[in-house]
Amino acid sequence: MNILFLMITFPDMRKNSNLYTDLVEEFNNNGHNVFVTTLLERKNNKNTFTEKINGITILRVKCGDMFNVNLVRKGITTISLPYKFKQAINKYFNHTKFDLVIYPTPPITFAPVVKYIKKRDECKSYLIYYLIILEKKNNSYMIYQIISGVCLRGILNM
Repeated sequence: MNILFLMITFPDMRKNSNLYTDLVEEFNNNGHNVFVTTLLERKNNKNTFTEKINGITILRVKCGDMFNVNLVRKGITTISLPYKFKQAINKYFNHTKFDLVIYPTPPITFAPVVKYIKKRDECKSYLIYYLIILEKKNNSYMIYQIISGVCLRGILNM
């Protein structure tokens, strides 16, 4: 499956990890083609670019600044984010048909992008709700199992 993750932040996987990087790696380790689209703040002084890390394609989209800025600048970035993400996905992933789009809460930021990709590629989407609390040793594997089970059932029933 081609899986697109939409993220506001996504760390450099070579230096840091979090629940989302672990989840992305879990999908990749299970044979899926994984793509991540994430924000690249203007203050980093870089243009939109892609990088491939351990077989995972990461698209860092130049937008405004989201963190450690006033509410007006954050608001403008939040409003422009869906437009910038759609534009970058069309440019960099225009020949990729996604089977699944995964995105975290709050969904309002990504709703137009998810709607667009679902219509364009006739795919499923999955919202990761922040309040998932798991007590097991390997949370990313458990969440992978939950998502893959739910989504594969949905895809097979399309």
